Amino acid sequence: MGLSPGTCVAIGFLDSAAELVGVGALDETVGVVRLGSAGGVMVIKRNGRYRKNCLAYPHPIKPLWYYQASTNACTTSLLWVRNLFSSSSKKLSYARIDSLSQRVSPGCDGLLFHPYLLGERVPHWNPNLRGSFTGLTLDHGKAHFFRAVQEGVAFSLRDCLSEIDWEGVAEARICGGGAKSRLWPKIIADVFGLPVVKMQYNDASTYGAALLAISAVSGKGLSEIVHTTVRKKKRIEPDIETHNAYNAYYERYRKTSETLVNQYSYSHAE
Repeated sequence: MGLSPGTCVAIGFLDSAAELVGVGALDETVGVVRLGSAGGVMVIKRNGRYRKNCLAYPHPIKPLWYYQASTNACTTSLLWVRNLFSSSSKKLSYARIDSLSQRVSPGCDGLLFHPYLLGERVPHWNPNLRGSFTGLTLDHGKAHFFRAVQEGVAFSLRDCLSEIDWEGVAEARICGGGAKSRLWPKIIADVFGLPVVKMQYNDASTYGAALLAISAVSGKGLSEIVHTTVRKKKRIEPDIETHNAYNAYYERYRKTSETLVNQYSYSHAE
């Protein structure tokens, strides 16, 4: 590649591993929620063992491991509904979408969204699943659709959460483009019933890769660099009353999922 002799080359790591470093997830008390094109939840454990519906990887800092459960269409779903309701000449801003969503009460007056626009991974592992809105009435408007998508993705992430051993996790640090939203992290905190922490940098994978490069050049340990550079921006506490309401909505989401899965049990070619 024409690099000069003596140039330091740092061997990179998987994007999810970089995200853990970028948000400072270095022990079992910190979980991670990714709001990227695809979404997911990750937890850290002292050992790596088979766990159904999860991927297990060695953590960048030995001897830790981390488990990951993912959903296919996360911010992709919001981009899709944004384009659907935008004019050809002017796209709605995500700040405007948040503003509209905040006008709608939790549960979207019965409107549910299942974000299976690209099939689904956890917990269904079915590429033939398709997305849907259910519970529509004449009272539903554009704002309902935006919030339903944000809530539907949060429910899908809770599906992922249910497949992972979250015991001992004190907070969920959130990363990815969706973390920029003023509302979405709050919805996730209320759906999960867990504190959610927004970080100083949303692009945790890029930031984590940069920290690895600093470690390689400086010779300092990665843990030391993370402790001195990674900063929290805002902690969002769940509202217990809203969480209890979301528990009922999530149960209906799960039951509707079972019906949808049966409808798409065939191959797309059939």
